[in-house]
Amino acid sequence: MKGRRVPFYRRIASVSAQDFLLFIEAIRYALAARARLKFIPFKKLAATLGEHMKETPREPYPDQALLDRVALATRRSGRYVKIGSRCFVEAITAKKMLAKRGAPSVIYLGVRKENGELLAHAWLRCGDRIVVGDGGLERFAVVSTFA
Repeated sequence: MKGRRVPFYRRIASVSAQDFLLFIEAIRYALAARARLKFIPFKKLAATLGEHMKETPREPYPDQALLDRVALATRRSGRYVKIGSRCFVEAITAKKMLAKRGAPSVIYLGVRKENGELLAHAWLRCGDRIVVGDGGLERFAVVSTFA
């Protein structure tokens, strides 16, 4: 059975009930974020993301386990919700999940130029930790934040 993928139902059975519920919540928020990005102008969407160009404190968040679980649920949901701008949808998803639990967070939007092409990236920070979107973010110049 080497090389065969584990069926979805077996993977779900190996996850705790609490993590499964977080996964379902992440899928719900990811689908909503994807729809909002597609049908709502960014100016209106931005107003729902938080205060523009604001930051939250960078002290370590006391519940690191929550951040781990939200990050994992968000990444897992991204595998099943096929989305265009994955990093932005994941940042919105994780922000909504953390806000529901009273955890302050900041969405960062960054850009960089590569081979004459403008590339964009989004990531989410809670406390002193990047929750989602940490891959290569140091190469991007921050152009906007939402706290």
